Amino acid sequence: AAFEYPKGSGKQLALWTDMLLTARCGSSDYIYNFGNLDRSNDYRLHTGPISNNYSQEERKKWEKGTWKISWYDVDFHKENWQTQNYVPSEIIKNWPANGNPAYGQMPVYAPFFDRNQNGLYEPLEGDYPEIRGDQSIFFVCTDSVNDFNEPVNNAMGLEVLGMAYAYDMISNDVLHNSIFFHYDIVNRSPRDYKNVYTGFM
Repeated sequence: AAFEYPKGSGKQLALWTDMLLTARCGSSDYIYNFGNLDRSNDYRLHTGPISNNYSQEERKKWEKGTWKISWYDVDFHKENWQTQNYVPSEIIKNWPANGNPAYGQMPVYAPFFDRNQNGLYEPLEGDYPEIRGDQSIFFVCTDSVNDFNEPVNNAMGLEVLGMAYAYDMISNDVLHNSIFFHYDIVNRSPRDYKNVYTGFM
């Protein structure tokens, strides 16, 4: 897939982009890499979190890879969740807020407002996704497993929780034509990395 702008124009500004990260560990000179440094086809980040359960059910939960949502989706839910016979939209209902600690996952992934502060995403109890901008795309990925859910040698053991977002602001050309990215990089490995550098290409 390529990045097309303006939409429908057929003009592709970028075919793809990668986040890259390198680091050392302890006194070793070995350099750990996260990302496709040499553009090889056999290196891919795996959608979803690090887990000890890659059952079909778990794979189905995370294989979508990205979750697109707008402020309208969130606002409509906030205004209507207490309405009788209200049914949340698919994106509200399936927001990937919680992981399963029993499977070695973190308890929270996609950010959300937790009305009763019990740590569980419950949209019918008034919880809702917390997003950036007017429209957001949330994603989570790791380098620790491949497409066959097999461990990857020398993986850094990182999880990246990302959100791409934009503003629908016609009055401001800069914001209206910009896309922003927010990343939370979580070290799930037992290693203590140092001399960490990150960038994009």
